[in-house]
Amino acid sequence: MSSWSSSDGDGVVACLASLADPAVCDSPDSLRGQASAHILSGTAAFSDLAVVAAPSDARTLLFSAGGATVGSAPFALALGGPRLTITVQPGGATAGGAFVAQPVLTVTDAAGNGITSGEGVVR
Repeated sequence: MSSWSSSDGDGVVACLASLADPAVCDSPDSLRGQASAHILSGTAAFSDLAVVAAPSDARTLLFSAGGATVGSAPFALALGGPRLTITVQPGGATAGGAFVAQPVLTVTDAAGNGITSGEGVVR
């Protein structure tokens, strides 16, 4: 039986990288959840890791521990469904009159990135 320890503690760390430069991690903000996992009985399992980067060309997840690094198979980041957020709440209404404070909504993709093109109707 062999034993192993990491200089980063006893875990594996994940980061998101571009295939154009897979040795360089994107911003730490491009991942959500726990980007590190403890090694137990030779296995490191991630439970809530999610990508929050903007849709882009293929990406890879890099995992490193104790000086060793491995990359996942490439995957594309899709846009995901739109989300609506009320950024200005309606207020000051009287019967038959317009709201004094008109509602304003922000449309984002599933990762919270602002939608900068396209159009539609909010009902």
